[in-house]
Amino acid sequence: LASRLVVQTEAVASKYRALRRPVPPVTVIGNPIPEEFALAEAPLQRPDGVPKRLLAVGRLSEEKRFDRLIQAFASISQRHPDWTLRIVGEGPERAKLESLVAQLSVSGRIELPGRRTDIKAEFMNADIFVLTSRFEGFPNALLEAMASGLPCVATDCPSGPSEISEQGRTALLVPVD
Repeated sequence: LASRLVVQTEAVASKYRALRRPVPPVTVIGNPIPEEFALAEAPLQRPDGVPKRLLAVGRLSEEKRFDRLIQAFASISQRHPDWTLRIVGEGPERAKLESLVAQLSVSGRIELPGRRTDIKAEFMNADIFVLTSRFEGFPNALLEAMASGLPCVATDCPSGPSEISEQGRTALLVPVD
């Protein structure tokens, strides 16, 4: 009985339009960029000798695949001693992720600080943003990182990163996992 259906991405809109039953007109409206990100200055440039920061932001849950990010970072950390990884967020996977960090002996290089109220500061103090999700609806963290001027790497998961990055033109898209 709806007169219009509003969704966040064209990928989701296409699924509704393909249904073999009557569907109201579908409109795509992505989430807005919060004002503090739209007006953000460029991220800080690190002085020589100060470790560079790779940043991930999200709920510590299985679909975010932070375990894969930790494993990937650990596999290259010896070759890149000037980099750290900071995963901001809270969730049910915290204990598992902390255990993995300890098991891989990268405790001094990976931070899990929990939820932060000034998320803009996290983006402004990072050098690269990474999104490793298996699936997303509309990843606000990716949008905020891009609005903050960070170079971004994101998994090409359904359904938001490809559209937000203009099919990989404004962020590097990599396969899931």
